[in-house]
Amino acid sequence: AWTQEKERGAVEIEGWLDAAGEDAALLILAGMNEGLMPRGTSPDVMLTEAARRMLGLPDREFLHARDLSLLHGMEAGRKKGGLVVLTAQNGEAGEPLKPSRLLFRVPDAELVKRVKKLAVESEPKETGNAREAFHRHKLRIPLPPAKGRTDLLPVTDFSAFLACPLRFYLSRRLGWRPGEEPAPGLDGRRFGTWMHEVLREFGEDSTMRECGDAGKIYEKVRTVWDAKFSPWEEVGALRLNLDLQREAGRERLKRFATEQAGLVKQGWRIRSTETALGEERDLPGRNKKVKCFSVGLEDFWVQGRADRIDEHSEYGLRVVDYKTGREKEAAAYHFAGGRRATYLRSPEYARLVRSDKKGK
Repeated sequence: AWTQEKERGAVEIEGWLDAAGEDAALLILAGMNEGLMPRGTSPDVMLTEAARRMLGLPDREFLHARDLSLLHGMEAGRKKGGLVVLTAQNGEAGEPLKPSRLLFRVPDAELVKRVKKLAVESEPKETGNAREAFHRHKLRIPLPPAKGRTDLLPVTDFSAFLACPLRFYLSRRLGWRPGEEPAPGLDGRRFGTWMHEVLREFGEDSTMRECGDAGKIYEKVRTVWDAKFSPWEEVGALRLNLDLQREAGRERLKRFATEQAGLVKQGWRIRSTETALGEERDLPGRNKKVKCFSVGLEDFWVQGRADRIDEHSEYGLRVVDYKTGREKEAAAYHFAGGRRATYLRSPEYARLVRSDKKGK
């Protein structure tokens, strides 16, 4: 084996696992902050913590125990003062950081002393004139760009506004987007988009609308779903997480096939999919007509599409909104604590469908 001799006075920089085997008398650990240490597993839509434990893969608890053991080993192998730990108060973007939880895993007799050493007094709260405090504040939120057209809002944005008006303003009005690490597989949004595309293609097939055979329905949607993974499979890049996501999609579609076959036998038929609701209108600042509807506010219009509209000879029309996430009670989708409405999409769509005097 060949090793390069380090220059006189050079300081070696090791990774976390390599540092555990370092025999230097003085060891400095930097970045011992929560979120960085202990190291967690990579976020994965399908390979959850429970799935990792079932498959015998390292999960967060295992990594936590491993990192705590390494830290204690680094400390025990050195004289007092031989291990220096550095924690940052703020991250690269200025966000506040907390010390790692590993640093608080000490005997109770030492815990109070450790907390006092790591705790930093917060800055005193600003008091006095609100205008002066605003001008002293470093954060400056710019005004939204002036629009020379009628306000047009997607119906899904109501939920975003009710969840947090500030985040709504930053994302919808200013166009800000959070930095996101690339997911190792399909993220939740892409998984849901693919599922909606498969169900839309199914609903547009006139022959399948009359089909009450769950097996045939499943074969149709599974074929379309599997085709989306073909590019990875053809080049041999279908990794475990993608394979698990493909299988999870199949399970959802199998449940869909059973439910759809039952609906057909009950007399329900798919009337349309991805239906734009409202009436076509000429709006200022737009070159072509836009299909939208009013919510009773002047110069304010709402756009929306229904995932699917079903029709029954006796019961009329109904709106179907597909969900690919964890199943919830209907009230959990539409209301928060205190019965405050948070999800206005389905009720608004139902109101529009009822306007033709057929829907119920």
